[in-house]
Amino acid sequence: MRSNRQIFDFLINNIEVTLLIFSLILMLVFLSFYLFMQKLFTNRIQYISTMVKKASKDENSWLELELNYDDEITYLSKKINEMFKNINYQQSLRLQKERDFLQSVLDSQKSIIIISDGDIIHSKNKKFDDIFSSEDMFLTNLALLDNKTSENLLNIANNHYSLEKPAKFKCIGSDNKYFTFDVKKLDFKNYLICMHDVSEFNEKITELENRASMDELTNMYNKNTITSFIKLWLEKRDFCFILFDIDFFKKVNDTYGHPAGDYVLKEMSFVVSSELAKEDIIGRFGGEEFLVLINDYTNVNIINIANRLREKVQDHIFIFEDKQIDINISLGCTFCEKGEEYKEVYKRCDKALYEAKSTGRNKVIEFKK
Repeated sequence: MRSNRQIFDFLINNIEVTLLIFSLILMLVFLSFYLFMQKLFTNRIQYISTMVKKASKDENSWLELELNYDDEITYLSKKINEMFKNINYQQSLRLQKERDFLQSVLDSQKSIIIISDGDIIHSKNKKFDDIFSSEDMFLTNLALLDNKTSENLLNIANNHYSLEKPAKFKCIGSDNKYFTFDVKKLDFKNYLICMHDVSEFNEKITELENRASMDELTNMYNKNTITSFIKLWLEKRDFCFILFDIDFFKKVNDTYGHPAGDYVLKEMSFVVSSELAKEDIIGRFGGEEFLVLINDYTNVNIINIANRLREKVQDHIFIFEDKQIDINISLGCTFCEKGEEYKEVYKRCDKALYEAKSTGRNKVIEFKK
């Protein structure tokens, strides 16, 4: 009996060990199967789901699932890839149609339209290409605006927005053109810039400004303009100032008529202007009286310059309707220092001219400060 009981106990103990071992093996089998299924199916299905969500949110226009196995899920992935390609093709086709339509709208505009961040032109319409042969040529023209080697397009657009201050461009094969700008912000970096050709308006404005600033008879600066130049020069520099008029001009009008007087004024203006340097300025102050600003920082040469003008007029032959008219001028001059008042320098010149007139005419008198 003891022997049988010992055998029974031994069998019981072995069965427990066997069951434990079997349980462990079974658990390992289930764990392996779970991991296998997780990798083969669950992770792949989650991956497919994530990619489909990305596609639905348009996070990426180019999506393609990985194909690593030859099973039903891989077949499904292939079909989804085909769907992605078709969606991407349809999106690209739609976007291209929208771009083409937008470009056709831009090309139909009379103004130049540019999309830029200020330094690089990202997009432009046909009008841009019609006027500027290339982007490099256009950007070079920007440098011509202020003689800089480079200039930010956005700054140019913001600075030249009205007819009063258009931007001037020198275009190859044509005259200078003038543009005004409109600027609209599109996003964080890019701006929509519209350039309007206002060359015709600017030419008219310039013509009107010239008419307003010039004496119609002599084609010299008129009183307002020459006075403005004097005041501007007094703010910035030293210079020489000459005031002169034609001797016995009333006698010319009375003897030969006012057409002869007009001829003398125009001819005398031409004679005096031809003797002045490029930097000098002359204007008709009124009647037969003229002002000259001499670009000289000292008074050393003022008498010589004034006498040269006087002699040039005296030696010139004025002939009107076959009649010779002798013309002389009297000149008063002074040296102007930076910061002086206009009334003071004019008063000095006027006193010098009066003295030249009252002491015989056809002479130069300098009145010093």
